[in-house]
Amino acid sequence: ECRYGYWSGIFWKKPASFLYEQNNLTEEAAFDLWLSKFVEEDNSQTSTGTTFSPRTYKFRETLEMFSCYHPSNFQSRFLTSNHPHPQDMDPAVGFEPNTTLSLESLRSLDWFASKEFFHESKCVLIYRLLLGARQHEKDEEGYHRPSFETFLDEKCRCHDTNGTATQMVTSDVVQHHTSGRRSTMLDLSEDILAKVAALTRSDVVMYKAALDDFTRAVVEVEASLGHRFMCDSSLNAVTMELAYLGMNVFETYHNHSKCSIQKRRKT
Repeated sequence: ECRYGYWSGIFWKKPASFLYEQNNLTEEAAFDLWLSKFVEEDNSQTSTGTTFSPRTYKFRETLEMFSCYHPSNFQSRFLTSNHPHPQDMDPAVGFEPNTTLSLESLRSLDWFASKEFFHESKCVLIYRLLLGARQHEKDEEGYHRPSFETFLDEKCRCHDTNGTATQMVTSDVVQHHTSGRRSTMLDLSEDILAKVAALTRSDVVMYKAALDDFTRAVVEVEASLGHRFMCDSSLNAVTMELAYLGMNVFETYHNHSKCSIQKRRKT
């Protein structure tokens, strides 16, 4: 976003930007350079190398000096800050917001999506919209929502019992900008991953809990529909991608699925 999105158009290409002369860098090198401005080395060393901590800057300093917002625990800050511009560094929130508060804020939402499971998020949303519409109009004779029901039946379904992925429509592919590409975390160096870890400590705790909630919600919808739409091929891909977080998404989903089956058998 900072290199190719809205912020880039305003700040990245200005001569004052510290990255103005670095536009020929590779994606990974530019990312490393950007991260390096927001962390500082700890005195301690681990088996995997140097550890880092967030470097303190006020928002306007980061905007003027580094062409973008401060990335430290950005999602948690948005969920816990009362600042009119949550991208600012709110002194009341700090660099590592309270994860309990951020989770409470997230769970107060009627629905939230997972970037890694965008299509599955859409299926959960449409199911809940359909359920709400049925409840609202349950007394109306001849009630029907064919478009929602057709989508859930045709688009929210794995191809076979082995959990092969669904076919997603073109609109399910989200593109935030026309330049660059998103490198998989599997390609990044240990040094870059250590810098990312220093800037996402609160976010990681919140994200893992949120993904656990999300997979449980998917299982509940699948049980109601009578078929799966979170497919093993997608689960395997995301599990590999998020391995650095120490979370096995494949196992998390299937554990929730087993619990759901056991509950239905008891009833």
